[in-house]
Amino acid sequence: MASSNPHASPEYIAVECRVCGTRMYGRPDQVGRKIKCPDCGAGTVLPPPPKPKPKNMPAALEGEQYELWDADTQPLPAELIAQQPNYIAVRCLRCDTLMYATEKQVGQTIACPDCGRKQVVPAPSKPAPKRSVLSADADTPVLDPAAEPGERPSVLAASSRGMDYEEEQDAAFAQAMQKSQRTGKPMEIDRRGRPVMPRWPLLTGILPFPFYAGCPTRWAALTIGLLLSVGLIVDGVPAWANWTGDWVGAMEAITGLVETMIGAVCTIIWLAAASNVFIAIVSQSAVGNDRIAEWPPMNFIASMSEMLPVSVAAIFTAAPGWMLGRLVAEVPWQLPLFTAASLLVGFPITLLSQLANNSTWELIDLKVLGAMVRCPLSMMLFYLESALLAAACVWAGIAVSQINHWLPLAIAPLYIGCLLIYARLLGRLAWRLSEKMTSEATDEA
Repeated sequence: MASSNPHASPEYIAVECRVCGTRMYGRPDQVGRKIKCPDCGAGTVLPPPPKPKPKNMPAALEGEQYELWDADTQPLPAELIAQQPNYIAVRCLRCDTLMYATEKQVGQTIACPDCGRKQVVPAPSKPAPKRSVLSADADTPVLDPAAEPGERPSVLAASSRGMDYEEEQDAAFAQAMQKSQRTGKPMEIDRRGRPVMPRWPLLTGILPFPFYAGCPTRWAALTIGLLLSVGLIVDGVPAWANWTGDWVGAMEAITGLVETMIGAVCTIIWLAAASNVFIAIVSQSAVGNDRIAEWPPMNFIASMSEMLPVSVAAIFTAAPGWMLGRLVAEVPWQLPLFTAASLLVGFPITLLSQLANNSTWELIDLKVLGAMVRCPLSMMLFYLESALLAAACVWAGIAVSQINHWLPLAIAPLYIGCLLIYARLLGRLAWRLSEKMTSEATDEA
């Protein structure tokens, strides 16, 4: 074990062979004697151990060291400033080097560190007295009472012209009033330029809506997507669902499975596009637009964000009816009936709550629910029309399926048209409820 004393003699002394350079070690008692190299056999005299070098102490650690003040002994900042020595700036007359001297060196000669010129340290200059910011009474200006005031500047009269948007609203309102007086129909917009809700918002402009500009194109696109996705699934499922495990039908089962997977992907894309169109119709109809001014792009990636709230609302509202049907249903057709009734009643409440709060997970909004309670006739009419649309789709599907199980796909345009009409109904209901809440808030104010 090495000694803790740095000046003690080492236990072993290192030496290199004078012939082959092999590093060897000897004991202190072998100093001056030859040590045989284990590699080449040459003898090498073991030198004495090197003298220990003095410890290298940094210059910063010598002399007085800096320490931190204790909390109780720390002087005030004013005291520290008072203890600082005052220096006198001296500028060399030859090389213009700036030097500093203490007050004790006043009158003495100092040498410039750059050029060596010697000059006398002058006395420090006295600080200039601070000038007061207050003016004397004698400097206060005195007004001449004989001087007449100048002519007052003319004040421009305020312009009676309104803002640009106000003039546009007034012009649109005047044009709508002239059209109403000429045709005898009610006003289409109010003084603020907003659409005026018709007397029967859930009956006016509902059935013709799928034929308005922009609707036929999306009607056809959604119909083709529905036919493609459902057709692939209906044609592919029996091929692998009825497979008995024999090698003959293996290829047909694999083909049916691939066809089913493609149909499932197409179904997801169709649901996203349909949800995007559905939300656009509801949102723009809720603000009173008779026609959809800006249709959303038919982009699958952009449509995924709209599919989430629609899917959540459908699952959340259909689940209670499905669970109730599982408990009380006695015949098979009662389970889909309970599920459809629960979806029909709860879907408008949940979706309008989501749109009102701009959140997918705000499933029930008390303000929306309260407005529905205060508009019983509108709610009854909405549910009646929704039930008629659902009944028409179910009746048509059952009627054609009795002829051929592929015929329900032939009436896919009917299903898409009823979907567009239902979105229009839901948007008009939202418009009616928002007008009800706005009028009540105005009355309270």
